[in-house]
Amino acid sequence: MDLCPEASDRPSLRLKKRGYLTPHQDQISAFMKVYEIKLDCNPEYNKNDFIESFWLFPDDLIEWLYGGEPAKSDLLKLVQIFYQE
Repeated sequence: MDLCPEASDRPSLRLKKRGYLTPHQDQISAFMKVYEIKLDCNPEYNKNDFIESFWLFPDDLIEWLYGGEPAKSDLLKLVQIFYQE
């Protein structure tokens, strides 16, 4: 799979394991291994599965979710656990 077909050279992909969460300990819906992905370009995505995509900083995402934007039930909690000081 070509993540960034518009890139002239090979994009840098960095993967970092952020943590392992459990429903009992972290009050989330499922067992989760959480990874942070850093990519030097905007990846191609299946336009049949997604209407749009864009980048947000963690604080902006939290504000967006508090504003009532629909999202997966654990997303706000995950961002708060791993990115809020």
